[in-house]
Amino acid sequence: MQLEEIHDDRINSFAAYLECKPSLVFEIYYSLGVDNFSDLERMQDLKHALDAYSAALSALKMTQAALRRLSSFELATFNITGSVLRENIADGVNELGALTKSRKAMVAKSRSSGGRNVKADILAEMVAKIFIALDRPVTFGISAQTSNQPSTPFGRAVQQAINTFHAFESSKNCELGENAFWRYPAKRAFMRYRNANPS
Repeated sequence: MQLEEIHDDRINSFAAYLECKPSLVFEIYYSLGVDNFSDLERMQDLKHALDAYSAALSALKMTQAALRRLSSFELATFNITGSVLRENIADGVNELGALTKSRKAMVAKSRSSGGRNVKADILAEMVAKIFIALDRPVTFGISAQTSNQPSTPFGRAVQQAINTFHAFESSKNCELGENAFWRYPAKRAFMRYRNANPS
């Protein structure tokens, strides 16, 4: 892949920060499926869509049930007139059911669990894999001078990735909060990949 083929400003920006080829960032970003892990901004949209699809599905199922209670004569009238109303409602139930199932799966996959921000974790893993590909050490440390700031290039790169690719925390009122905190995702990635460090 050539440099000019990368049209994602976030990938180009992060590659510039790391002083590496955008194609490397692109390859690892998409191999990990980072876009499949929704940030909390997208999660709000997904939850809203899930609520809307669920409400519509419930209404259509109630409509379907009401039409089933029609008399035999009325049901025969549907057939005689060539009405496709019942078929359209059944198709709507099937489509809304699939959309609801899909959004539920996306919400479940991206939900933070046990205090973990899954998008921040996958971004830290991405940074570790990029460092390994660049033969750079995956190291972890906290600055003694500046509280809660990373003291290693790997930790700083994780912090930068979280900022560049927008991994957010949620606030107490479930609104979008600050950028995710770099420390725990970086530490988990370090623990997983430290044995891959160059000798």
